[in-house]
Amino acid sequence: MPHKAPAILLVEDDPDLTEYLELYLSNSGYRIAGCFSSGEEAVKNVSELHPDLILMDIVLGGEIDGIEAARQIHQDLDIPLLYLTAHTDENFLQRAKITSPFAYILKPFNERELHLTIHFALQKHRMERDIRESQQHLASAQRIGKMGSWEWNIEADTLKWSDEIYRIFGLAPQQFDANYGAFLDMVHEDDRERVKQAVDAALYRSRDYDIDHQIRLHNGSIKVVHEQAEVLFDNNGTPLQMIGTVQDITERQKADDRR
Repeated sequence: MPHKAPAILLVEDDPDLTEYLELYLSNSGYRIAGCFSSGEEAVKNVSELHPDLILMDIVLGGEIDGIEAARQIHQDLDIPLLYLTAHTDENFLQRAKITSPFAYILKPFNERELHLTIHFALQKHRMERDIRESQQHLASAQRIGKMGSWEWNIEADTLKWSDEIYRIFGLAPQQFDANYGAFLDMVHEDDRERVKQAVDAALYRSRDYDIDHQIRLHNGSIKVVHEQAEVLFDNNGTPLQMIGTVQDITERQKADDRR
């Protein structure tokens, strides 16, 4: 199947410039999703046109300007935006920031600059979309496997947990201090010293960190988790970071105990 050229929505109230942009962009390998002279028309029609990028003038005919049109569009749609404008007024620019445009292109513009800016805006948006999709897939895999990932910055004593770990521990992020001590407080008192020894062995004796232990949730219930991690050291052998996983093995442990 041949590759489909990116579609660009033009929102510009100068008919001569619109005609020129249509011709230039078509000759540059893009499709024109539509052309509108007012923000209202753009907002009304954008969801049906499915453009890959919007080229938006700021000052438009109609009741709303390009910034307000972009704000309304971005409430529901994730479409990269370029402002094409002759205005550099600070008030315009401050308002425009909230719509997170990829760039501002000032009129009169350079054709090569316009072409490169559109190219990089589309590329950046594709990369961001791919990253979001990868993160969503990873979150789904962690949820299905009841396994979360974590990072511990040892010097700063800060922990970063994935969403699945918060689910395993029955916590919301605002309920957790995100440091080593706060984690140890949730380790069952019968296992706490053994976990501390395993961590120290990994940090200072280069032992594997691979351990099953219990945790006590705030509601009093107990779970069994399996943890694995590796330690990153600097050139002097000082531990800098631990990166690991936590898996909820409570049901598996109960099944083993019944055998």
